[in-house]
Amino acid sequence: DAWRRDLTINSLFYNLHTRMVEDWTGKGLDDLNSRMVRTPLEPMKTFYAYSVAPARPLRCIRFAVRLNFTLDPSIVVAAQDSWVQADLKTKVSLERRGRELKEMMSGADPHKAAALFGECRMRDVVFLK
Repeated sequence: DAWRRDLTINSLFYNLHTRMVEDWTGKGLDDLNSRMVRTPLEPMKTFYAYSVAPARPLRCIRFAVRLNFTLDPSIVVAAQDSWVQADLKTKVSLERRGRELKEMMSGADPHKAAALFGECRMRDVVFLK
């Protein structure tokens, strides 16, 4: 289950019996401590292999903005992929994109959100022309 999560920091589990945090990917605690948004697998695999949620690239940006974390460069490259962007445009509703955008832009650092959209070449995906 941990490898199918969207982000390593979301793949941490709390064991009620041992009262310990379990990091099955071996990356989640390090990423939490280094303030990094990273996928458990290579981003394209995370976005496609296990995903029935094509909004994952937007979620990556949202978590980076909300938590003031750094977005892993491999996510930036994957988000620039034409297939990823086409799926965001065609498979993610305008309402969902709008909710993600509203949450990011009304947060503590809307400038960071806009910068990450630009870096990921996703402005055309979230800002309608």
